[in-house]
Amino acid sequence: MAHPLPRWREICFRYRVPKDLRTRARELPFTVITDGDALQITPESTGKTRPLTQREFERGVALLGSSSITAATQNASYIEAIVLDLTGDD
Repeated sequence: MAHPLPRWREICFRYRVPKDLRTRARELPFTVITDGDALQITPESTGKTRPLTQREFERGVALLGSSSITAATQNASYIEAIVLDLTGDD
């Protein structure tokens, strides 16, 4: 990562306005927005919103780059895209 991740509070503040992102591997579009103390992920393909808690996000970040991440969370691709957005990495 080029830059360290912000604290969860700052992450939630950043996404208080919806932001459209794409997953890295398949370029699938989704929207992320803050809802209370969690993020809400809405894949364009389904339109179904799913929560992403701080605990799940931090667990996923710790596993980025390992094959264990997909077993740990169904939101692996979204976590990766959010991290890339937060750190400015491509």
